[in-house]
Amino acid sequence: MKFGRALLAFHRSSKNRAGNVSMIFAMIAVPLMGALGLALDYGTLARLKSEMQSTLDVSVLDAVATASSPDELSSRALARLDEEFRRQGISPVVKVSADANSGTVIATADLTEPTMFMGILGHPTTTLHTMSSAVSGAGGPMDLAIAFDTTGSMAGAKLTNAQQAASDLVDLVFKMPGTNTINPHVRVGLVPFDFHVNVGMQYRNAPWTSVPADSVPTDFPTCSGSWVNYLQLAHPVHVTATCDGVQDCSYDDYNDYTKPISCGTITWQGCVGSQPDPTDALVPATSSNPVPGIMNVWCSAPLVRLTNDPTVVKSAISSLTAQNETYIAPGVLWAWRLLSSDPTGPFADGGPNGSTNKRLILMTDGANTHSASYPDHNNSDVSAADDKLLQVCNKVKADGIQIYAIAFDVADPTIISTLTQCASGPPYFYKAETIADMTGAFQKIGRDLTAPRLVR
Repeated sequence: MKFGRALLAFHRSSKNRAGNVSMIFAMIAVPLMGALGLALDYGTLARLKSEMQSTLDVSVLDAVATASSPDELSSRALARLDEEFRRQGISPVVKVSADANSGTVIATADLTEPTMFMGILGHPTTTLHTMSSAVSGAGGPMDLAIAFDTTGSMAGAKLTNAQQAASDLVDLVFKMPGTNTINPHVRVGLVPFDFHVNVGMQYRNAPWTSVPADSVPTDFPTCSGSWVNYLQLAHPVHVTATCDGVQDCSYDDYNDYTKPISCGTITWQGCVGSQPDPTDALVPATSSNPVPGIMNVWCSAPLVRLTNDPTVVKSAISSLTAQNETYIAPGVLWAWRLLSSDPTGPFADGGPNGSTNKRLILMTDGANTHSASYPDHNNSDVSAADDKLLQVCNKVKADGIQIYAIAFDVADPTIISTLTQCASGPPYFYKAETIADMTGAFQKIGRDLTAPRLVR
């Protein structure tokens, strides 16, 4: 009897528990189904928005790359967007605007879509908004400085072809895509170098230079030796030089032939040396720490400050000549000085850091043969020269400037390693063993600098 009552109680308890479970399931089923429905809605909408974003990105990039004129940017983007969205079977509201000056195109697309489960919560539709913008080149204002090796080993076909390659690059970076319109947001500067850099005679009295006055020596040592006379016969001659400003130095050969010799004037030709270490790896140059002018040195052609006139840069490139030996660090330093906006620098021409894309191209065909002797560059410590080059390169990169380095017909493994480290990573270093390689390197850099890019 007791057992029967217990069994009956257990049966009733089981029925109660089953009822409780059913009740609990009924209570959570509705919100669970709602959550699953919302997840399904969100997933569908997220996929659709991703597809719209991809379509906008592809379309604006295509417009920048293929427009035949700045005015065609908008129409190209609209045509591509219309084609892609019709293919997808959707009809968003599309707006396109373009800046003909910078070559920038901006597109937006808004699509209102019905929802399935979100409607239950009072949101029967939702609007998907997407936006994309593209530009040719660095994606905004760009300053570019080219450090160009003009040492004696560049003479002949090497120099001629390098000039053409650099000139072609200048044409490419200045032009809007598919047009002859000059991009006003691009500026280019040039720094030819050998073992000195020529800043230009106009800066003789600048506050950041220290250049002695030209002078005529008042005393000159007497010298003697053997020279080939005017009959092309070896014959000992004696030279007496007083150099009092009068052409009274002469030599006599055995035919009693006398020729006046000018002792000359010590002059400045625009060539500069280095400030004391370690300031020879920094931008600033002021009256308290000026750049020294080096007398009686003939070096590379004068540098060209940043300009938005391609003819100025191309003219300077075409007039370059090859002479002297190699010290690379000053070439990179002065290219940095062209790009810098530092008010304590010689020029402060560069655009603001952060809003200006700054690029530096270094092209050299040899290893360092000179190093700093302060203020001149008459030492031959190759290791010190390589170290100084890396110091400058690292500071340039730390200033947010991207460096491309071209080693043109360079066999020395040490300088190849140094130039590789100087560049902003392996993709930015080019080992050009032939003229064709060098030309190809300039072309690749040009394409990289002008490639259509998404900017937001």
